[in-house]
Amino acid sequence: MNPKSIGNLLVGIQFGTLVVLAQQAWSTGQVASHQILIWLLLGSSGAVGVWALSANQPGNFNIHPTPHQNGRLIDHGPYRWIRHPMYTSVLLFGAAMAAAITSVNAWLLARCCPRLFWKSAG
Repeated sequence: MNPKSIGNLLVGIQFGTLVVLAQQAWSTGQVASHQILIWLLLGSSGAVGVWALSANQPGNFNIHPTPHQNGRLIDHGPYRWIRHPMYTSVLLFGAAMAAAITSVNAWLLARCCPRLFWKSAG
């Protein structure tokens, strides 16, 4: 299996894990409750994600961190302070879902996401 195929598989597992977490969190009704931590994490996730996307040029964004021939290093916006703001956004989302579910299994799933991110980025 070539590295790009492995990267695609790992990205699929990452987002599949997040979908499972979100489905479980919404089905328990915990996200709709008045838990401020969950809403702060979700808001932070969305804000960092939108900020990172707005700092990128449309052709420069890629799930595989491979240099493009005409690519340009982004060093403004959230990239000025955070090396991987899109990963940070997704990890904040996973933490919000795990906090909503409040089970050990949810936190273990959320904990797997960073390992998958860095494995697919390497």
